Amino acid sequence: MVTHSDRRGAHAILATGRAAQAGWLLFVLFALSLALPRIAPYSQLLQTVCTGADCLIGQLTPAEAQVALAAGFWPSEYASAAIIFFLFTYTLLLLTAAALIWRKPTHGAAVCGAFALVALGTSPLAQAAARVVPTLELLARIIQLVQLVALLYFFCLIPDGHFHPGWLRWVVFAVVPAAALVVFGVVGPVAGLAIGMVIGALIIGTVIYRYRSLPASPQHEQVAWALAAIALLAGAQWIGRPISPLPLPATPLDAVPAGSFLMVPLLGMLLVVGALTCLAVSLLSDELFRVEVVLNRALVYSLLTLFVVGGYVLVVGYLSRVFQSSGSLWFSLVATGLVAVLFQSIRERVQRFVNQLLYGERDEPYTALARLGQRLEVAFEPSAILPSIVETVARTLNLPYVAIATVEHGELSVKSEWRTPDAVSSTLDASLITIPLIYQNEPLGELRASPRRGETTLAEVDRRLLADLAQQASAAVHGVRLMNDLRGLTADLQVSRERLVLAREEERRRIRNDLHDGLAPTLSSLQLQLGAVRNLMRQNSDQAETIINDLREDLRNATAEIRQLVNDLRPPMLDELGLVGAIKNFKFQGSGVSFEVNAPEPMPKLPAAVEVAVYRIASEAIHNVVKHAQATTCVVSIGISDRRLTLSVTDNGTSLPHQHTVGVGLHSMQERVAALGGTLAVQSCESGGTCLVARLPLDAQV
Repeated sequence: MVTHSDRRGAHAILATGRAAQAGWLLFVLFALSLALPRIAPYSQLLQTVCTGADCLIGQLTPAEAQVALAAGFWPSEYASAAIIFFLFTYTLLLLTAAALIWRKPTHGAAVCGAFALVALGTSPLAQAAARVVPTLELLARIIQLVQLVALLYFFCLIPDGHFHPGWLRWVVFAVVPAAALVVFGVVGPVAGLAIGMVIGALIIGTVIYRYRSLPASPQHEQVAWALAAIALLAGAQWIGRPISPLPLPATPLDAVPAGSFLMVPLLGMLLVVGALTCLAVSLLSDELFRVEVVLNRALVYSLLTLFVVGGYVLVVGYLSRVFQSSGSLWFSLVATGLVAVLFQSIRERVQRFVNQLLYGERDEPYTALARLGQRLEVAFEPSAILPSIVETVARTLNLPYVAIATVEHGELSVKSEWRTPDAVSSTLDASLITIPLIYQNEPLGELRASPRRGETTLAEVDRRLLADLAQQASAAVHGVRLMNDLRGLTADLQVSRERLVLAREEERRRIRNDLHDGLAPTLSSLQLQLGAVRNLMRQNSDQAETIINDLREDLRNATAEIRQLVNDLRPPMLDELGLVGAIKNFKFQGSGVSFEVNAPEPMPKLPAAVEVAVYRIASEAIHNVVKHAQATTCVVSIGISDRRLTLSVTDNGTSLPHQHTVGVGLHSMQERVAALGGTLAVQSCESGGTCLVARLPLDAQV
């Protein structure tokens, strides 16, 4: 709920932004009123040689004028070229300043940057006005002071408009009076140089400290762009053309080769364009429409301009050195022709390089697919396949977030994800793009991707490449699912084999105990009694006959015991009556349960293991019906189809409780079914009672 205090705060922020915009407009009008009328005088001053120490930006010293003449440029030609470079740069400075103040009127760094850029774009012309009209010198120096102070505040307040650390504000406040002393010429050249170096070191040190102290985040990236802008502005400061942000000396033009004379101001212009691009990205990346397009074009055409100018200068300089001549029209024609022939090829290569820098390998889909295939070949473990896919897709397309969600129990769950450190979850959720993963018309899940920072969605070419990558990923996800299923089946098979081995060992132990504890003592006793009979036959025939009768009874018991052991191994009724007859032969005296057995006629021959298992399961199930179900009828049905036997035992007694415990009998039935690779289900029937269904494969090998 929006409170009254919240509304008052919003109105105060809005009023502050409007005041900043109004103050900036007044400063622009003031600066342009000095600068615009002085373009022509500034061009005239560029044609004159500066013999003093206080030269305007772009004005040539005597040594530099000699180099210009050696390169074939008259002062008027140099002034015409320089004024074009300079005015183009100043126009870009004013446009960037307008974008900052209009987009971020309440952001401290943006406001200071807007004032600093206006001062940078009008200060050279204002100084030229002061040369022509000395009474304007004070106003020109005010613009210089605004340039110096606003530039210092601008870089100290990036990225959030606050000083970090807090004591930095007091250092900046202390530097402002010193900057005023330099601008108004109160201190000498040496002190002015020292103060300029202090300001430069303060700007660079502050931004580096902010860059190192911030964690990986969007603000960290903003500071990185600001640091790149400082590096480019430092290059422009070193060249001294077409701007000079700080009161520091620049490299004289007489130190460069004559063939590269105009290359210096052109390079300075390109450095300023690059710096402005970095500043715009640093402060306006969340406001610009498709900022990557701006970056793409700026980088491409900046590199192409360097190629054109550099190629022209190199060819002309090389031909001039070979033929010991300069300023020839033929050299210029040859250089122009070579640049024109190579331009298209170089443009394509530069565009491909910049696209790969910004978008990854979306323009080379086969390379992306090949890289994904290589990663999948290396990832032998199923657990490493999905992370390899998401990482490869993210790095290939320079995406901040990629994830794979698979279908588990009818719901999607994220199995693997890759994200950059500065990827914000709320932003990702709002702009997430999903591509289904389908293999042989079976939905397996989806591939999720987030657009690059500054984009609201992915371009069509990105979507097509993602769809191709998703096809490869679908096969991999299907393979992972099969491998996981295979591992699960292998584990179940291992457990079943272990249970089977344990059951066999238990059965052998039981038979051993029965033989050792029952039959073995009986046979030993018989042996002793036979020895006694032998001794008594001649001495006491009556007693011997009594012992013989006892022997007959003991032999009868031993035979019964052996028969019981044999019956436990395999019921003889299966061989005598068959499976159906053996089940029908169950007798439960006084149970009051009516039994019905349904089976195919004739019953096909079954594997011995299956036959015994069905007999034992049916016997245990009928026993449970009689003992626990309180039923009046019980139906046993046997069905055979598709090499599978189905045994069902149903009754009309009490249903199973929702939470019933597994007893010894049911556990034994489950082990018998699992040993043969079958399934067992015990549940309540819809009509009441209990339904037991066992399914056994008829090709089981045990």
